[in-house]
Amino acid sequence: MEDVRQSIKAKISEDFDKRELFGRLGKKRTGRLPNDCSLWESYLYPLFYSKDKEAKNLAYFASTGYPAVTIKELDGYTSIFYGAKLINSRTLRAIAKFAGVHIYSETDDTIYVGRNYITFHAAKGGKKHIKLPKSSTVTEVYENKVYAKNATEFTFDTYLGETKMFRILED
Repeated sequence: MEDVRQSIKAKISEDFDKRELFGRLGKKRTGRLPNDCSLWESYLYPLFYSKDKEAKNLAYFASTGYPAVTIKELDGYTSIFYGAKLINSRTLRAIAKFAGVHIYSETDDTIYVGRNYITFHAAKGGKKHIKLPKSSTVTEVYENKVYAKNATEFTFDTYLGETKMFRILED
């Protein structure tokens, strides 16, 4: 059972940024911990942590050392506790991947997915890569341009703030 727990811990936490400070506003340390790293006693900023001795700890609060992220296998499912006030997209993607969710993009762009459409809004300009769950033909709706045929992934260029809507037809 311990081997299973270790492999689950590795699968989720491999995508965690080791410099991330849980419980603060997504800050990353660049060497030593910041001097202002302390527990804020406030109803506006509560600190929630797991006391479950059977749960596996994946990350800790820097200010207290309490478990910030824990995982526990239960009867037929796996429970993940995340106690920090904010969760970044990279961590959310790691948890979703662990749960078997298809990840369309590894970037922090906004993506809306429907039955036959993907709408993509670029948070940054540049080359973008989308992975599809099934082989499909991809056409950009407004340009009426085919971006891929019989493909499970496709790439396109965007500029900051650009929105593209793709029609996805499974092959």
